[in-house]
Amino acid sequence: MLSKLNFFTILLIGFVDYLGIGLVYPVFAALLFDPSDPIMPIDASLTYRGAMLGILIGLTPLTQFFSSPILGMLSDFKGRKQVLIYGTTIGCLGYLLAVIGVWNHSLPLLLLYRVLVGIAE
Repeated sequence: MLSKLNFFTILLIGFVDYLGIGLVYPVFAALLFDPSDPIMPIDASLTYRGAMLGILIGLTPLTQFFSSPILGMLSDFKGRKQVLIYGTTIGCLGYLLAVIGVWNHSLPLLLLYRVLVGIAE
Protein backbone atom coordinates (compact mmCIF):
# COMPACT_ATOMS: atom_id res chain seq x y z
CA MET A 1 0.00 0.00 0.00
CA LEU A 2 2.82 2.41 0.86
CA SER A 3 4.58 1.78 -2.46
CA LYS A 4 1.37 2.63 -4.35
CA LEU A 5 1.07 5.86 -2.38
CA ASN A 6 4.69 6.74 -3.12
CA PHE A 7 4.16 6.00 -6.80
CA PHE A 8 1.03 8.16 -6.89
CA THR A 9 2.92 10.98 -5.14
CA ILE A 10 5.72 10.84 -7.71
CA LEU A 11 3.19 10.87 -10.55
CA LEU A 12 1.40 13.83 -9.00
CA ILE A 13 4.65 15.76 -8.65
CA GLY A 14 5.50 15.04 -12.29
CA PHE A 15 2.03 16.10 -13.39
CA VAL A 16 2.27 19.41 -11.50
CA ASP A 17 5.72 20.05 -12.99
CA TYR A 18 4.54 19.46 -16.54
CA LEU A 19 1.38 21.43 -15.90
CA GLY A 20 3.54 24.32 -14.73
CA ILE A 21 5.61 24.07 -17.90
CA GLY A 22 2.60 23.88 -20.20
CA LEU A 23 0.59 26.68 -18.60
CA VAL A 24 3.46 29.15 -18.82
CA TYR A 25 3.03 29.85 -22.51
CA PRO A 26 -0.61 30.97 -22.67
CA VAL A 27 -0.70 32.61 -19.24
CA PHE A 28 2.53 34.59 -19.55
CA ALA A 29 1.77 35.59 -23.12
CA ALA A 30 -1.60 36.95 -22.03
CA LEU A 31 -0.02 38.76 -19.08
CA LEU A 32 2.85 40.32 -21.00
CA PHE A 33 1.09 41.26 -24.22
CA ASP A 34 -2.04 42.76 -22.67
CA PRO A 35 -1.49 46.54 -22.66
CA SER A 36 -4.02 47.06 -19.88
CA ASP A 37 -2.19 44.66 -17.51
CA PRO A 38 0.14 46.61 -15.20
CA ILE A 39 2.84 43.92 -15.14
CA MET A 40 4.64 45.73 -17.98
CA PRO A 41 4.90 49.46 -18.59
CA ILE A 42 2.16 50.76 -20.87
CA ASP A 43 4.66 52.17 -23.37
CA ALA A 44 6.68 48.91 -23.61
CA SER A 45 7.20 47.80 -27.18
CA LEU A 46 6.12 44.43 -28.51
CA THR A 47 9.79 43.52 -28.96
CA TYR A 48 10.50 44.14 -25.28
CA ARG A 49 7.41 42.20 -24.26
CA GLY A 50 8.45 39.30 -26.49
CA ALA A 51 11.97 39.37 -25.07
CA MET A 52 10.61 39.23 -21.53
CA LEU A 53 8.39 36.31 -22.50
CA GLY A 54 11.42 34.53 -23.93
CA ILE A 55 13.41 35.18 -20.77
CA LEU A 56 10.56 33.91 -18.58
CA ILE A 57 10.22 30.76 -20.65
CA GLY A 58 13.97 30.17 -20.91
CA LEU A 59 14.87 30.66 -17.25
CA THR A 60 13.58 27.28 -16.07
CA PRO A 61 15.53 25.10 -18.54
CA LEU A 62 18.63 27.25 -18.06
CA THR A 63 18.61 26.93 -14.28
CA GLN A 64 17.70 23.25 -14.59
CA PHE A 65 20.77 22.76 -16.79
CA PHE A 66 23.08 24.27 -14.19
CA SER A 67 21.43 22.89 -11.05
CA SER A 68 20.96 19.27 -12.15
CA PRO A 69 24.61 18.27 -11.66
CA ILE A 70 24.65 19.97 -8.27
CA LEU A 71 21.50 18.15 -7.21
CA GLY A 72 22.98 14.90 -8.49
CA MET A 73 26.07 15.38 -6.32
CA LEU A 74 23.89 16.28 -3.34
CA SER A 75 21.82 13.16 -3.83
CA ASP A 76 25.02 11.09 -3.76
CA PHE A 77 26.03 12.63 -0.44
CA LYS A 78 22.69 13.12 1.33
CA GLY A 79 20.53 10.52 -0.36
CA ARG A 80 17.86 10.77 -3.03
CA LYS A 81 14.95 11.02 -0.63
CA GLN A 82 16.23 14.17 1.09
CA VAL A 83 17.08 15.86 -2.20
CA LEU A 84 13.62 15.01 -3.57
CA ILE A 85 12.03 16.48 -0.46
CA TYR A 86 14.13 19.64 -0.79
CA GLY A 87 13.33 19.87 -4.50
CA THR A 88 9.61 19.45 -3.90
CA THR A 89 9.69 22.10 -1.19
CA ILE A 90 11.57 24.54 -3.42
CA GLY A 91 9.13 23.81 -6.26
CA CYS A 92 6.13 24.47 -4.03
CA LEU A 93 7.69 27.71 -2.88
CA GLY A 94 8.28 28.65 -6.51
CA TYR A 95 4.67 27.95 -7.49
CA LEU A 96 3.52 29.97 -4.50
CA LEU A 97 5.68 32.86 -5.71
CA ALA A 98 4.06 32.50 -9.14
CA VAL A 99 0.61 32.93 -7.65
CA ILE A 100 1.75 35.94 -5.62
CA GLY A 101 3.53 37.39 -8.66
CA VAL A 102 0.48 37.10 -10.88
CA TRP A 103 -1.78 38.43 -8.13
CA ASN A 104 0.48 41.45 -7.48
CA HIS A 105 1.49 41.94 -11.15
CA SER A 106 5.17 41.57 -10.22
CA LEU A 107 7.59 40.62 -12.97
CA PRO A 108 10.56 40.07 -10.57
CA LEU A 109 8.53 37.53 -8.58
CA LEU A 110 7.67 35.71 -11.80
CA LEU A 111 11.34 35.64 -12.76
CA LEU A 112 12.24 34.28 -9.32
CA TYR A 113 9.48 31.69 -9.65
CA ARG A 114 10.95 30.42 -12.91
CA VAL A 115 14.43 30.18 -11.36
CA LEU A 116 13.17 28.28 -8.31
CA VAL A 117 11.15 25.85 -10.41
CA GLY A 118 14.21 25.27 -12.60
CA ILE A 119 16.30 24.48 -9.54
CA ALA A 120 13.61 22.17 -8.19
CA GLU A 121 13.26 20.20 -11.40
